Amino acid sequence: MRRFWLALLLAVVTDPLCGCSSPPPAACTRDSDCPVFMRCEARACVAIAADAGGTTHDDGGVAPDAPAADGGVASCGDATGAHDSLAEFSFEQGRCGWHYGYVEPATSAAFVEMTIVQPDGWYVDPTRFGTSIGPEQMRPNGMLTDPGREPVEQWAVRRWISDAAGSLGVDVQAERSDPNGNGALVRVEIGGRIYWEQVLVPGSSTTSFRSSASITTGTAIDFIIDPYASDDAADDTRVVATLTWR
Repeated sequence: MRRFWLALLLAVVTDPLCGCSSPPPAACTRDSDCPVFMRCEARACVAIAADAGGTTHDDGGVAPDAPAADGGVASCGDATGAHDSLAEFSFEQGRCGWHYGYVEPATSAAFVEMTIVQPDGWYVDPTRFGTSIGPEQMRPNGMLTDPGREPVEQWAVRRWISDAAGSLGVDVQAERSDPNGNGALVRVEIGGRIYWEQVLVPGSSTTSFRSSASITTGTAIDFIIDPYASDDAADDTRVVATLTWR
């Protein structure tokens, strides 16, 4: 009988591929309890298999279409239908209406979605540019940039596309705390029209914007960080937006 229970125990904790003992999977109750690129299944964290329809990683791999790194977002909008850029941040383009991209104004005004993901967010190409968007932080790229990066102006753009029509309240909080550089320009555009913009000067600089707009289905609302005077030194900026139907 003792031999039976010993064999059973070894079968549970031994990896059949390497013959080595490994700890049991981490316990969980939801996807957000698990590490990046794992999901909660039967109260245990399991790896999510990549597929050809995923997003390219900077290391050449493929991210799954809906990784656990999206913060465990189970549904879009709160009980009132409000959308929060931090709570709904995802590594899946278009989830809850949010898109993560950039504009290269010297060549085109077109919004281009980012395709590279790293644990801290979306990137255009971290080997060439500093342009990136995370759950809160946004960073542009400028003609004046860090050594090793290409001198190309790129605006970081966090975009939300409406799936309905009506009056929408827009609330934005922005903060730039680095004392270096010449500042960063934060801007809000609705349907391609500039509604508000402000330069966040070096140092502890915060600002907020609150307004409302009548929008139609498919209207794009852009939250933009622009490298002021095309100088991106220390331009990491915290931007959190809340959208509320009225």
